[in-house]
Order: sequence, then structure tokens, then C-alpha cells
Amino acid sequence: NNEIHRADVTSELAHSVKLLEQTKTIDFIDGYTLAEIKCPRAFAGKNLRILPFRQEYQTQVILIKRTNDKSEEEAIVPKPTDQLQADDQLVLVGPEKKIDMLKNL
Repeated sequence: NNEIHRADVTSELAHSVKLLEQTKTIDFIDGYTLAEIKCPRAFAGKNLRILPFRQEYQTQVILIKRTNDKSEEEAIVPKPTDQLQADDQLVLVGPEKKIDMLKNL
């Protein structure tokens, strides 16, 4: 039963990430929003482990979109040790108000 629920959520998430390319924000589930935002300037050069995404903003970074040396966009599943870059686009899940706060940093 948990596996079926997990598969449904994963499928919905994959579909939602594709829609983000057009809309940048999607109402996800139970009061959560899936959004793509530019890396806040104050967070550039820092790794995810020390940044307050979860503690202060109740959000989770689920994907980092970054342009590589060949000017191609890469999608990176983040690790706590990943260092954010100024031009990164972050795909987040969290409460809409908290994501709006991050957009305005």
C-alpha cells in the first residue's frame, strides 16, 4: 500500500516538474507548492547543508538546474554538500508563502 502511494506521488512529481518549465509554480499536494526559483543571491557559494531551506522555510530543494561549461542545462539531484551557484535555478517543494519569501531574498 505504501509502495502504491509512493509510486503515485513519484509519478505526479515527475509530471509536475515537466509543467514547471512553462509555469514556474504548481499547486502540488495538501497545501504544498512546487516552484522553480532563481538561487537567492545570499545563498550563492554556500552548500545546502548550512542553508536554512528546511529549518526556516519548511522547503525542500528537489532539483538544481545549472548551465554547464558547454552551455547545456543540467538537472542535478542535490546532495547536502552541493554548493549553489548564482545562476542556479532551484526546484523546491514547500508552502507557497515560504517559497515567496525565498523568491524575495
